[in-house]
Amino acid sequence: MPHPKSSRPTQVIKGAILVVVLVLLVYYLVSHGAEFNAIAKIELKYILPVILLSGFNLLLSCIRFHMMLTHLSHRVPFSTVLKYFTHGRFINRFLPLGGSVYRAIMFKKTDGISYKKYVAINLSFDWLNVLYSALLGVFVLTLYDPRLSIRSIPLLPFFGAVLLLLISAFPAALRVLAFIKRFLTSASVRKRMDEAAEIIEGVRSVLKNRTIFLGNSVIITLIIVSTLIGYHLLFKSISVETDVVVLLVYLIILRFFRVIRITPANLGVREFMLGFLTYSLGTGAAEGILVSLLMRLVSLLVQGGLSIGIFAAEHVKRCQRNLR
Repeated sequence: MPHPKSSRPTQVIKGAILVVVLVLLVYYLVSHGAEFNAIAKIELKYILPVILLSGFNLLLSCIRFHMMLTHLSHRVPFSTVLKYFTHGRFINRFLPLGGSVYRAIMFKKTDGISYKKYVAINLSFDWLNVLYSALLGVFVLTLYDPRLSIRSIPLLPFFGAVLLLLISAFPAALRVLAFIKRFLTSASVRKRMDEAAEIIEGVRSVLKNRTIFLGNSVIITLIIVSTLIGYHLLFKSISVETDVVVLLVYLIILRFFRVIRITPANLGVREFMLGFLTYSLGTGAAEGILVSLLMRLVSLLVQGGLSIGIFAAEHVKRCQRNLR
């Protein structure tokens, strides 16, 4: 299996969280409708650059995925990675992990990439995202304001703790698996433990590869910077000025939530986070929620448009081959 199935209690909890978040979001939109008048003031000249930046980020993410796939398995044409990765991102907008399962099946079917290697690739992709984001958070806060906090939570110790946890997690997991395995008698369970250890070793080989780590560092930096510019432009489009460094810190926190995936595409989570940001800046929560919804729409258009474009191009090629 490309991904273990979630237990029924987990599915129920996630479903309940999604319902609560959506109810709260809809309630706020309805009860504070007058605050969303900023949508009428949107300056469209800012939207096109955000669309281009979103497409640029998608391309960079494909390059990252291709880099790790080549290291852990074998070289696959970049056009194939672009196709499956883009389709997967679009599917994930509606089905949590649905796009990841789709990619696992297609890579296995067309390129012979095992599910174990795919899980290691996917885990490496997300792990480096969070690891580098935490490292960047520590660096930015140390230089900008070590005392910066959200409510009463100091952010520098938080980012530092996340960073240490991420660095130590895989070695600790291997030790725990080895310890548990000594007391197991079931051959099938021992086999599963060996498979889990193999996946973890694959991830560690990515993390220890200097070329991949440096390449990912450059690409993730470009993605974070372009995302920061995109959000800054969207805030400017509704005449809201934000502290760029504070906005960057919030975006780093949102990158943690992208990996956790509390709701489909973290619908509602990002809206409330950015709403809290603008509320903390003294502007109002509505502007942050509006910007988040605008970015969600831009991402949906870019991913959906590229997915449809790739599908249409392949259909045209098939028709041309059949006519020859």
